[in-house]
Amino acid sequence: MLRLPSPHDPSRLADWVELFLLWESSSISKSKVLSAVDDEWSEDEEMVDSAFLELRRRLDLYGRVKPYRISGSVVYRNFTWKKFPEHTLSVFYSTYGARFPDHGTKLFERITQLCTEVSFSSSFPFGFPQGKSFTSRLDEFAGLMRTKRIDDPQPADNDRNVDVIAYKRFDDHRDNSVLMFIQCTAGAKWNTKKPVPIESFKRYFHFSGKATISSLAITQVIDLNDWRNATDDYGIVLDRARLYRIISSTSFTSKTSLRNSILKWCSGKLKEK
Repeated sequence: MLRLPSPHDPSRLADWVELFLLWESSSISKSKVLSAVDDEWSEDEEMVDSAFLELRRRLDLYGRVKPYRISGSVVYRNFTWKKFPEHTLSVFYSTYGARFPDHGTKLFERITQLCTEVSFSSSFPFGFPQGKSFTSRLDEFAGLMRTKRIDDPQPADNDRNVDVIAYKRFDDHRDNSVLMFIQCTAGAKWNTKKPVPIESFKRYFHFSGKATISSLAITQVIDLNDWRNATDDYGIVLDRARLYRIISSTSFTSKTSLRNSILKWCSGKLKEK
């Protein structure tokens, strides 16, 4: 059985149930979850009840193609982990966290990029291209936007916490596009991240602040009590529930090479647990 996560809280326990269903079994009962919790955590039934309430809340957030269903005190999966491995990767990180950057965090950035392209039609990767400097990427992006480059970043600026810029450009050979600056984080401590420093990018190239959106993409489903503060701090929040709605839609397309990389990563990580 997949090991239980730490720290002990209802949201992480709900993540564990989702991952257990995707990877290990077609169903799990509340009594089996309680037994697993009692064996490892010495927690009471209230923890499990709260986790099941969270699972029910997520069903509404996940939209039409639901990853599981609940009947009485039993949760049943609707498909296995291979159907939407992009979603499985997010559930894994939400359950166990990202203890250090690895290939999976880069895969999450690419998944986020594909999701935003469904709404914005175009995107530009800042966080994961290899062999390109931040300055050269700024030059390239400013050219795409038909706008003026201004200052160069400092050597220590790296990517200024922006992994992807999604954009909507008008086809009239002028500048002034809709921009979404997205920071991606797979770790559990997403709320310790600094918001995207849009003002820094205004030093690098010209764009309209009124047509710009800051965003944070995360692998967790944000708790109801944390939602308002998260949107105040980070702008548009793309949590796992929102990303899953896109991933499970007919509009989402993943390249075969990327999908194979995600399948391989998920299989290896899940076997370790």
